[in-house]
Amino acid sequence: EWGLLTEALNDRIANPEASPEEKRSLRLKLAEVAASHAGAPDDAVTAYRELIEANPNDEAAVGALDRLLRSQPERKDDLRWLFKLRIDRAPSAADAVGLLSEWAQLEEDFFEEPTRAAAVYKDLLDRNPQHAPSLKALARIYLAQGNADGAVQMLERERDIEEGVGRIQREQEIARLYLGPLKEPKKALEAARRALELAPTDPKTMAIVEELLPVAETRKDAAVVLEHQYQVANQFDKQGQIIAIVLATANSKADRLP
Repeated sequence: EWGLLTEALNDRIANPEASPEEKRSLRLKLAEVAASHAGAPDDAVTAYRELIEANPNDEAAVGALDRLLRSQPERKDDLRWLFKLRIDRAPSAADAVGLLSEWAQLEEDFFEEPTRAAAVYKDLLDRNPQHAPSLKALARIYLAQGNADGAVQMLERERDIEEGVGRIQREQEIARLYLGPLKEPKKALEAARRALELAPTDPKTMAIVEELLPVAETRKDAAVVLEHQYQVANQFDKQGQIIAIVLATANSKADRLP
């Protein structure tokens, strides 16, 4: 039955009396039959691509091919081709950014290809450097790949466009990376200090500073920060312990109490 319909459609397309618009409509129907009824998805993809290459603004063909390719994960390259085409002809910069974001998420979550996803996120950020979801995604990808330095760079860019709780959280994440894999405790303390300026006595930030207390490079400065924060929080027992550390680590006898 579908074979007869396909034959009839091809005959009509070949008819010189058929108008260009009729032929386009028939090719679209032919691709639909191949995809949904004739069990020939490869033929459908080829037909849709030919329609789109002839007219990149053919929304019906673009939409149909998009749906077909998403149902066939093995057709990754065809879907990438379609995304590139849609981005190139996007009516505005915002539309292009939206498509890039969708494409990057598809690469990361559906295709499970984080390196390709990162490349798309970078392209997006070239167009919109303050796109927070892309900065967050790149930080996540870099961290999973063991690139803590790259992750920090993305987190710092995201922090600079954040406010309130979001900014505090980014500083905490930055501090954790400097404290852990990057092994730069002084930068970790700087990030923690910035977080405390926004939210004094925040327990997560205080925990970071407390972890920096035993580290030789940051022992004195961490003690000074903690002493002040414990005073603000009325934690006088802890404040007393920290004062002892401050005095013990004073630079000279003149800095110490008699």
